[in-house]
Amino acid sequence: MKRNYVLFTGLFFLGILVSLGLQSLESHRKGDTLSSRTGERSAFPNRIICAAPNLVEIVYALGEEDRIVGVSDYTNYPPEAQAKERIGGVFNPNLERILALRPDMMIVQGAMEKHTVFCQRRGIPVLRVDMENWSSIAEGIRKIGYALGCPAKAETLVRDIQGRLDEIRGRVANLPHRPKVFLSMSRRPGSLSGLFTVNRESFIHEMLITAGGVNVFEDALTRYPQISKESLITRAPEIILELQLQEEFPARQVETLRKDWEALPLIPAVATGRIFIVTEDYVMISGPRIHLAAERFYQLIHESHGAKPGPVDHH
Repeated sequence: MKRNYVLFTGLFFLGILVSLGLQSLESHRKGDTLSSRTGERSAFPNRIICAAPNLVEIVYALGEEDRIVGVSDYTNYPPEAQAKERIGGVFNPNLERILALRPDMMIVQGAMEKHTVFCQRRGIPVLRVDMENWSSIAEGIRKIGYALGCPAKAETLVRDIQGRLDEIRGRVANLPHRPKVFLSMSRRPGSLSGLFTVNRESFIHEMLITAGGVNVFEDALTRYPQISKESLITRAPEIILELQLQEEFPARQVETLRKDWEALPLIPAVATGRIFIVTEDYVMISGPRIHLAAERFYQLIHESHGAKPGPVDHH
């Protein structure tokens, strides 16, 4: 469970890092983020390092996984990717291992400066993408597909994800009521201190809206704000979704998470017991499985209001 918690917080703070670092990203021209020490574009790469879990998922979804020689320490999907060589995390890349893998491209998300500077000094091309909302995820998939020489596969993948999201939107288009939801991010059981959530700039917000919910902190000024209990009472969410991302979550921990909220009985979600623990990893990974996040949110939101949700399609 400790490993899963580290995974969750690693992904969460990777998102914060990307959010804070987007302003610092540079490219030779708009839409062209492939660079090297020489500034020249090489042939399609055959030895790729993916420095974030979502990037690994994209390359696998494109059917180009045989090119991957190294992955982030946080990678756990697809299961076969766990057999790939690990190259460290966001803040602690293993530079010796990266060099030993002889990559001809590293793909990074946002401002991963340690990875980028090291590769540029060694003449290793770097592809940088922003994967924070659906628009940028789609653009990132296309950029990766172009860099790998398979743009048609990338376009097919984008259309497939878009179709699945549109289908969910169709289900909620005529809902008479869209419940107010609080998305609680990476909270430790036993305390309501350190409450984090997301605003409208995050793909998690987008998947909640797609699923027919309303994010009570969509207007927050930062992408991953820390919020007070007082402001949460004022926003009065009807549903609380605890994003925990721990596959093996003990029943006692689930009970503790729910009991913590008894300290705030004025919140409608607490009064009605609409508090749900979400442990699926895809709800925090901005990659090709984001439609599963929307589907999961749809089930929880509308099941709690009496609607009968359909099954999650994991394909």
